Amino acid sequence: QQARMDATRLERESSSLAEQAKEERAHAQMLASKSELSKREMAKVYEQLEESLKSQGALQGQLETMEGQVAQMTACVSRLEDTNARLHHDLNACRQERVEGIGAYNELQRKEAEASRVLTSV
Repeated sequence: QQARMDATRLERESSSLAEQAKEERAHAQMLASKSELSKREMAKVYEQLEESLKSQGALQGQLETMEGQVAQMTACVSRLEDTNARLHHDLNACRQERVEGIGAYNELQRKEAEASRVLTSV
């Protein structure tokens, strides 16, 4: 009878251990699946990072090109400002010459009128 009780107890323990082993196997499989999923997710993240780095490199190249264009445009604007200042100076000089020319013309007209009066009165 003791042997039967021991056998029954051992059977229960064996069954319990088998159930625990089954649960442990299931848990280990779940962890392996999660690990595999994590590996796949990390691979995706790595690919995205590589793509981001490529995009960043391309954008950096575009930025450098644009900076070069801005430098060229800035130099062009500077030359245009210099030309504009020179043209304004030339325009002011022409206006001054015109004013002086009008003054000289008016003086000549006045002298001609005076000479005409003198000749008419003689």
